[in-house]
Amino acid sequence: MRAVLLADGRDSEALFAAEAGGALLLLDDRVTFVDGQQRAAILAAMTPADRRSLHRTFAGELVEPRYRVLRAEHLASSTVGPDQEVATAFAELGREATERGGPALAGELFMRAGSFAPVPEERAAHLYRAGDGFWNAGQYTAARAAFDAAYIGSTEPMLRADIALQLGQLDMYQRGTRYGRDLFLAASEAVEPHDVGQVQEEGVRL
Repeated sequence: MRAVLLADGRDSEALFAAEAGGALLLLDDRVTFVDGQQRAAILAAMTPADRRSLHRTFAGELVEPRYRVLRAEHLASSTVGPDQEVATAFAELGREATERGGPALAGELFMRAGSFAPVPEERAAHLYRAGDGFWNAGQYTAARAAFDAAYIGSTEPMLRADIALQLGQLDMYQRGTRYGRDLFLAASEAVEPHDVGQVQEEGVRL
């Protein structure tokens, strides 16, 4: 936090003076208010734009890999709408969670990525990955919600076919084989003009 305050134009002598006056504690790179109510009062006096700006400044200083989760959260708090940088930060965290074998966490992170993605097809791709994570974690209700949102938000035939396949598998496991048949057929028809091999794969499932 000290680096953030200095990057924001504060004089280091002012921080030392505040410490000497008993208002702040400076330890390594941390700055702590002695009186929690003082911190709350300062935050309450800031405008929403001021708080977003501060979060963006924090994110800019948190460049070390160990801070990547905190950086993503600060980026998210610094915007009020779709933002590519925020979407990318959460998508990277989602991929890391997938590689570490944390599918549920990956699902949540890809959902966050999708909520900030400015491009509809990118958003749909993130939601598809979220659904895949929830599926692998056994969270089938969350998986269905993510897949449904991805399907509605995409016009890309191959992605829609992949989503239909996953939804068909969900119906097959949860409701019985015959309930997944229509979705497998829809997946085959959607992908046929683009990938014959994929059509054959879908046909095997029927």
